[in-house]
Amino acid sequence: MEFYGISSTANKMMRSYLLERYRTVISNNSSTKVYSKWKQTKHGVPQGSILGPLFFLLYINDLPKFVPDISKPILFADDTNIIVSDADPMKFKLSINKIFKGINSWFQSDEMFSDTYKIKLVDDVLYEVYGKLITRKQGDVQIEGFNPSVEEASEGTDEAVESGVDIVLNHRLSETFAFGDKKSFTAYLKEYMKKLVQRLEEKSPDEVTVFKNNTNKVMKDILGRFKDLQFYTGRFGNQADHFLGALGFAKGLNRTLVLPPWVEYRYGEPRSIQVPFDTYFKTEPLLKYHRVVTMENFMKTLALDIWPPQKRIAFCYTARGNGSGCNAKEGNPFGPFWDTFGVEFVASEFYGPLHYDVYHHDMSSKWNEKYPSHKWPVLAFTGAPASFPVQLENRKLHRYMQWSQPIEKQAHDYIKQKLPLGAFIGIHLRNGIDWVRACEHIPYSPNLFAAPQCLGYQNERGVATTEMCLPSKDTIVRQLKRVLRNVKGAVAVFVASDSNHMISDLTEALKRMEVTVHHLETTNPHVELAILGRSNHFIGNCISSFSAFAKRERDAHGLPSSFWAFPAERTSASPNQSHDEL
Repeated sequence: MEFYGISSTANKMMRSYLLERYRTVISNNSSTKVYSKWKQTKHGVPQGSILGPLFFLLYINDLPKFVPDISKPILFADDTNIIVSDADPMKFKLSINKIFKGINSWFQSDEMFSDTYKIKLVDDVLYEVYGKLITRKQGDVQIEGFNPSVEEASEGTDEAVESGVDIVLNHRLSETFAFGDKKSFTAYLKEYMKKLVQRLEEKSPDEVTVFKNNTNKVMKDILGRFKDLQFYTGRFGNQADHFLGALGFAKGLNRTLVLPPWVEYRYGEPRSIQVPFDTYFKTEPLLKYHRVVTMENFMKTLALDIWPPQKRIAFCYTARGNGSGCNAKEGNPFGPFWDTFGVEFVASEFYGPLHYDVYHHDMSSKWNEKYPSHKWPVLAFTGAPASFPVQLENRKLHRYMQWSQPIEKQAHDYIKQKLPLGAFIGIHLRNGIDWVRACEHIPYSPNLFAAPQCLGYQNERGVATTEMCLPSKDTIVRQLKRVLRNVKGAVAVFVASDSNHMISDLTEALKRMEVTVHHLETTNPHVELAILGRSNHFIGNCISSFSAFAKRERDAHGLPSSFWAFPAERTSASPNQSHDEL
């Protein structure tokens, strides 16, 4: 509400209206009324008053940005309309699918599930969302209430289909291998729940005891089902972190690393796209550290001899999916990844309890003892043999990641042709709606995403703050001015952002310093990173893995970097200071 200028007494009253609502259920019969206990209403937009529609409009005000231009939504409280028309039924169907893909993207960015899924709050601790296994044409977003005969493919067609859980398919989730074993998952849950308890002790101490009891019940149930769990994230994940881990893993085992393509998701494409590794990075520098070969070259010249089709075995820690094996091709991007190279697996191999940390516990020897290269010439994993964020010991390997010639040329040409002559500052502003939601978890997740890059892997250099994750306009301007004064001959600022580059705000703020502000007209994250790597000083987001990539590259070349709001300033922030969710 602060974002909309609602502060002070009005803010307190509206928060009370939202957060301190209670309800009861009345059962009527002919003789008496039966009342349930009063329960606090913790979710949903309040209805039945003039404020209900107002709050709903504030909540959905960014929806039009996600809907294609073929339709403009009419935002009217809880009766929002999306209108599209076309005389051609096939074009109409394509338009509808395109629009609802945008809406699904909005749901995903806002961490919401559409209400076609059954949702259950378990012991006031976690949500269970119930999906179902479906088979559909690739890329279709199935909309509740549509006539099935319209959605099904015509008889005799040869259209590709995909199967899976509807929640995963509709929200385009990607499986992640965040926890190799039950022990690591248990440690994560305990730390997460510990932070939640600390927060409750500050805000609602009377709820702590009940929450602890319920948490123990829920954790026991989740951990008891660990072998059946699959973990998913949204489409954004830092493959570079995983690559550095895989490179260190291959070196530790003294095995040649097959360089996998980069997985990308492009608008309108139902399946992931595999981009060859050397499209973005050179392979020659990697050879100075260890043996590597691109996936394309491996499959073309080596695979038939050392990894013939009848010996293609998938490696995973334990069984995943609905079967008893690795199910290495189940889901997106896994199926499309292996299909790109025509790979089919004939068996599965469970490598547990081994793990990927080859720097401790003599793990390299244990791997080579169990899987000697003469018997197992290829280890094909269902996911990257690495952790996220990148393990501390693997950070230094970034020096071997050098941009390909096309990326280098685009970055060089932009700096030479678009920026004024002189020094420039590179900054990264992570402020999209998905990031705004992610930053809400900062109080409970001190090592969220890439936070260890500035706070340390054991939080030895402090704890994360919301200001570090989502710096205010005041913080950005003040810190940027300070850096500009300290960089001799600085005449420009280059901004990389996932959402709002703040060009107008920064241009106005830096007018007296005669500093111009720039950004790429067409978004290209690889070129943006290459430009940030060449700036005279870089200011990044401590929590962002995008910033972490730029920071590692600059560290490799001995270039200076800093982070927003870190270390924390001693002076207190203004009570009227607000964050820009733009």
